[in-house]
Amino acid sequence: NLKRQEDIKTIINDPGQSLTENDKNFLSLQQENIQLLRQNETTQKEMLRVQMRLREVAKKDMQIVELEERCHRLDQENGILKDELTTLHLMYKKLEEDNRKLGFENTQMLEKILLHKKEEVDMVNMHN
Repeated sequence: NLKRQEDIKTIINDPGQSLTENDKNFLSLQQENIQLLRQNETTQKEMLRVQMRLREVAKKDMQIVELEERCHRLDQENGILKDELTTLHLMYKKLEEDNRKLGFENTQMLEKILLHKKEEVDMVNMHN
């Protein structure tokens, strides 16, 4: 191939010589080959760009999966916290009711104690 190229260069540089049909076909095929090599290089560069983009997309997909898993865990934790909050609210209501009952009982006892003290004071006053 190299020898043939040299022969063709000699013919091209020497206007007195003419190219044969085979030489013309060879040059045509060589130019076509150069174009195909350039296209191939361009295609390979584009493939590299596509591969890089695919890697980026894959990374984003992994991030999405991780975020979905995290959301699922947070939903579960949220459900547990809601249950605990409901339990605490019920306990608060029970304590509030118990407190109200104790307050009522304390008031009754205080009234009895006051009545008893009043009776004692009245007794002491009667004796005096």
